[in-house]
Amino acid sequence: MAISGSCAIQGNVLDRVADHRRHHASADREGDPHSPWLHGPSALAVAKGFLHAHLGWFFDRAETNHKRFIPDLLADSAIVEVARTFGRG
Repeated sequence: MAISGSCAIQGNVLDRVADHRRHHASADREGDPHSPWLHGPSALAVAKGFLHAHLGWFFDRAETNHKRFIPDLLADSAIVEVARTFGRG
């Protein structure tokens, strides 16, 4: 599953899962890496939030703390190897 997920080109499996867990820990609040609602209530802010939530967060985001959000995956040598080899080929 980790290899297949890496084919989606959304980052290595460790980054992706850490971001996903961080998103659920703080959904639509400060700290959510891709909330569309943190830019304000105006039409322009909603449009900016929509773009950020669907694509922008991928390019402009703070790195998620792996030790906090994915300690279980960091302990799995196979998953760490899949993440290490992401993008090579």
